[in-house]
Amino acid sequence: MQTVFNNRAVVRLWLSRAQDHARNKQASLSFHGDQLLSDSTTIARRYRNAAGMQLILVAASPADSAAAKHIALLLAEIGAAAWLQVPDVNATAAGAHHENLIYLMQRLHRLEERAAKTRSERILRRYSTLAAAARADIAAYTSFFNLKGQK
Repeated sequence: MQTVFNNRAVVRLWLSRAQDHARNKQASLSFHGDQLLSDSTTIARRYRNAAGMQLILVAASPADSAAAKHIALLLAEIGAAAWLQVPDVNATAAGAHHENLIYLMQRLHRLEERAAKTRSERILRRYSTLAAAARADIAAYTSFFNLKGQK
């Protein structure tokens, strides 16, 4: 089985689950199972919940410019897959859900603050659309990981 590919092929293979592992020639982009790595840092991780739904968590703050380029490539290829950008893609780690939810809520709060300050009807509509998407992201995250009612 071939395991060395160009960057785009590595990302596409990971998204399609066509094989369990692959890497680029320099080994700067690779995947092993559900983890997509830039160098040795996990930049995305795929989850499947008890209902059989899939969600991809993508790193919101890349460690370096190479990771940022790899994330941009992933987002360009991700298509219709369900995904969210969060600070901690290892959602099973202790405290990760808390950190991710704080990040998502802070993003919503920033959008609502900007909407309240704008005087342009066009920009207000844009912020309102983004805030609605942020609310949907929070709902999707809590629903997927079954976090409703937890503090």
